Amino acid sequence: MSLKTATKKWQAARGLSADGIVGKNTFGKNDSKLSFSHYEGNFEIHTYDGTKHDFWIKRTKGGSAHSIQVSTRVGFKAASYTSASARG
Repeated sequence: MSLKTATKKWQAARGLSADGIVGKNTFGKNDSKLSFSHYEGNFEIHTYDGTKHDFWIKRTKGGSAHSIQVSTRVGFKAASYTSASARG
């Protein structure tokens, strides 16, 4: 399952518009599980304490680029996007 498909399923299960874009409404639903961890150079590192998986979000301080790394049984899966590509 792709990251976008998984995001759409997660959004739909929580009554959000299932567009696959992790914007302010999706992040808002995650606030209790999402926390700032630390700075790494020009990046903010955030962690998400999930039910099945934890993941890390590496975000530029200006918020224009993001990368996500998900820990799985077989290692890590990664995805990245910029603000422009997230809009479609």
